[in-house]
Amino acid sequence: MGGREMASVAPLGGPTITVVLKPEDEHPKRSKRVAAGSQGSASGPPALDDILDRYGASLTPLFEHAQPRSPSPNASPTLRPRPPLPRSHLMPRPATPLARFQKINLDALVSAAKLQELAKDLKAADRVESAYVTPPGVVPLGFKPRPRSKVVPPPVTPDFVPRQLYHKAAPIGFDTRWAATLPGGRGTGVTIIDCEWGWVREHESLARNFKEIIGENDAKDPDHGTAVVGVLVGDRNPGGITGIAPAAIIKAYSFGLSQGHAKYVSQDTAPVIQKAAASLKEGDVLLLEIHRPDPATPPDEREQLGYLPVEWWPEDFAAIKQATDNGIIVIEAAGNGFQDLDGD
Repeated sequence: MGGREMASVAPLGGPTITVVLKPEDEHPKRSKRVAAGSQGSASGPPALDDILDRYGASLTPLFEHAQPRSPSPNASPTLRPRPPLPRSHLMPRPATPLARFQKINLDALVSAAKLQELAKDLKAADRVESAYVTPPGVVPLGFKPRPRSKVVPPPVTPDFVPRQLYHKAAPIGFDTRWAATLPGGRGTGVTIIDCEWGWVREHESLARNFKEIIGENDAKDPDHGTAVVGVLVGDRNPGGITGIAPAAIIKAYSFGLSQGHAKYVSQDTAPVIQKAAASLKEGDVLLLEIHRPDPATPPDEREQLGYLPVEWWPEDFAAIKQATDNGIIVIEAAGNGFQDLDGD
C-alpha cells in the first residue's frame, strides 16, 4: 500500500440472500409456499418450499415494481428514440428480468456460515436459477480524513476555489471553466441524485440547489456525502467551494437500513437504485457512492481492497440497466477496490 493510511469503514447493515427464480416462476406468491404443487421428488432437485420451511424462511419480491417503467413525465417532448449503440458500448451481459429477483426473510438472526449454507441449498432447489449471499455495501473511501481541527473557524469562510484543482484544464483537471461556456455547461436543467448514507443538508455552500434528502439520513457520518454534493453543485459565491455543475439540481437518496422480517436486518440497494432512477428524466444523472467486497475478499479486510462496483451483483446490475435503458446516466464508484475490471 506504499505506506498510505486507508479509511476503515464498517459495513452498514448485514449480508442478505438473493434468489433468482427460473423464468417460469416470475410471479410467485408472497408466502413461504411461493407456488402450489412444489413437492420435489427423490430423483429430482429438492423442493424450494421444503427448503424454506426447514430454515424458517420466506420469499418476497425484491422489487416492488418489476415491470419496465414509462418515461418520466418531466422528460422533454422533443426527445427522439436513440439509435442502437455499437456493440462495444453495450453492457457485457443481459440483465435478468426484475420479477425473478426474490429476497429471503428469516425468522431469526443466523451466522454468516448458516447464510452460505442456506444459499447453497436454495441454489439446488427445483425452481431456482441462482441463489447467493449479497454482502453489505460501504461508502467508497481512500485516505482517512484528517482529524477535525480545534481551531475556531473565521466568521467569514475563505475562498477555497483555488484548491479545487479539478476545475483547471487538463492534465491537472477537466476544465470546468471552458465547459461553463457551452450550453448546459453549468448543469442547467439537469437533476443529479446522490445515493449513499449521510449529508449535511444545511451546509452553507449547499443553500441553493440541494433540494431534499429521501430516506434515512446518517447524521453521525455525513462528511462523505456532503463533500460529494459540494463537488457537484456547491454554490457560486465569494466563500467556500464552487461545484463543477453549480446550476444543476441535486437530491440525496439514502440506502439507509431497511428492517426485514422479524429481527433480520437487510440492506436492499437495488430497489433504492430503481426508485431513485424512477424520479429522473432522460439525461439526468444517478451517482452510486457504494461498493462491496467480492466473494474472495477476506472478512477482516479493512482497507477496501477487493471491493467491486455494485453492478457486479445481478440485482443491482438489473436496476442500473433499467435506468440506462431510460436514458439515465449512471455513475458508480469503481476504483477504490484496486481491481482490474477489464480482466477475466
